[in-house]
Amino acid sequence: MKKKYFYGGQAVIEGVMMMGPETYAVAVRRPDGEIVIKEERHNTVKDRFPVLKWPILRGFVNLIEMLVLGVQNITWSANQAGEEEEELGWGGMVLAFAVALLFTIGVLWPCRFGRERVLRPYIGDFGRSALEGVIRIAAFVVYLLLIRRMSDIRRVFSITAPSIKPSPPLNMATG
Repeated sequence: MKKKYFYGGQAVIEGVMMMGPETYAVAVRRPDGEIVIKEERHNTVKDRFPVLKWPILRGFVNLIEMLVLGVQNITWSANQAGEEEEELGWGGMVLAFAVALLFTIGVLWPCRFGRERVLRPYIGDFGRSALEGVIRIAAFVVYLLLIRRMSDIRRVFSITAPSIKPSPPLNMATG
């Protein structure tokens, strides 16, 4: 029996990236209207080191691999779409990841723990969970409202939204 695989993708500048079980493809529209497609085999470090397939390690390795692959393909798509030529190496990616991690540890966690310490006696566990959910949803909505003002992001949304489609089995089951 063939192993079940879930396909995924992400937006890139002026295009979309789709990932399959062994390869991924990126399609980008150049300024002259031509669509450029890059297809490459996805080599995962888990194939070389089977210990990285263990449950907790697997998730962390997947996160890092997808971050690296995503940044590489966004940079490639920017170069294809006529943006200025730039290359983000390992040092830049490590720096960006470290800054994001430091921001999370230094700002977001203390805010959460402070909120919990101050509010828990008044609203209890359920109230704290509900409040945290409302804060997360509000932060996400504010984030979307802020980034939608950027012209590049508007273009990404206009390209990506039509490319999202259900998988064939879901299509066959409902239609």
